[in-house]
Amino acid sequence: MKGFVHLIEVAIAGLILVTALGTFFSAQTTRLDWERPDLIEYGDNMINFVVSGENFRDVISENTTALNMSKPVNVDYTMRVIGTPANNITVGCFEYCDQIRDMLSKPIINNRNISFDVEYFDIDTVSIIPDYDALVTLKYIDFDTNQKIQDYIDNGGYVVGVTDIPTGQMSRLDETFDLISGNPNSNSIMLIYRPERDYISKYFLGIGFEIETHLYLGPSLQKGYWNLTEDTFEINNTGSMIYVDLGGGTQGPYSEGDEFATPSASEWFIVKKIPDKYSVWIRPLNKNFVFDGNFLNGEDCVISSDNNIIKRSGTTTCAASVLSDAGVWISDFTNSARHPRSHEYETLLQAAVVSSKIEWDVVGNKNIGEAVGVTNFVNMCKGLNNCDTNEIVELIFLLWYQY
Repeated sequence: MKGFVHLIEVAIAGLILVTALGTFFSAQTTRLDWERPDLIEYGDNMINFVVSGENFRDVISENTTALNMSKPVNVDYTMRVIGTPANNITVGCFEYCDQIRDMLSKPIINNRNISFDVEYFDIDTVSIIPDYDALVTLKYIDFDTNQKIQDYIDNGGYVVGVTDIPTGQMSRLDETFDLISGNPNSNSIMLIYRPERDYISKYFLGIGFEIETHLYLGPSLQKGYWNLTEDTFEINNTGSMIYVDLGGGTQGPYSEGDEFATPSASEWFIVKKIPDKYSVWIRPLNKNFVFDGNFLNGEDCVISSDNNIIKRSGTTTCAASVLSDAGVWISDFTNSARHPRSHEYETLLQAAVVSSKIEWDVVGNKNIGEAVGVTNFVNMCKGLNNCDTNEIVELIFLLWYQY
């Protein structure tokens, strides 16, 4: 009888265990039905954290420690940013790398420092060009015969080609940069401001010009020279204020946020930032920026589609910089016949390179499970006294359960 009772007890225990397991798995199935709204709520919480106060600037600088504390530990995520340059941009080059590196200073856009990591590679020995954010070439024209560069472009690569076009050799750049020969002239040429079509003109005006003031004038005063459209202007810097001589006598003092004009009042500028007494950032306020006619040289003037970044003023389309699907062609401003250190040319190069990476991951490259997406938009000018350029940035979170 005791044995029989024992068997009943075992059967009952087994029944209880099966019932418990059934209840457990049923609860898990029920939980899966609630995962999507749960994850959406967590994503909303994370976005609310990001857009509040100055948190966004920490997060976009890839400091995500506080952000990670705003979600459950068993939830993982990626975060994509669309609409502003990445913090660091990798640049490949195979010649003139020191000169390219020197021209790519560290621009400031809406109080964010953007850095360039310029890396040399041997174009003759590599089988495949590395996956740089941008490939920058200087004085190079053999795009039509270099299959490695064409493969790089076909795989989504972005080329910034700074070069003159020798007489009768326009076709060597045609396929890559969509160029058609035009008629060179000495008229003024302008940056065409069309942010709805490209980011280059937008960031050219937003970055502005960095002028180094390394010449000693006194314990609290340094001097430097601003090279602009073939003219040279003197700038004195105290570390908190500057004085500018644009040819009509000394103007100033000007602090950050102050505006000033050329003697003819045809061009207006703003003091963007004075990091210290050794440098100052000044950016143009006009929507279009006039370049010197010497920017066009030989057959540099080209006619393209409607993708000209810098073109001659007037009715005839004559470009000195053109945007194509493969990247950007820029007339060679380092040519000895022009001013090799003129600030507007360096800013144009920086704007072309930062435009290569305006969609990027702050947190990414993970093994994503079944995920939900949460999106929001952030105004990069929020909280800034002086906005360099309008940036409405899209944030995309993907969230999923790790376990």
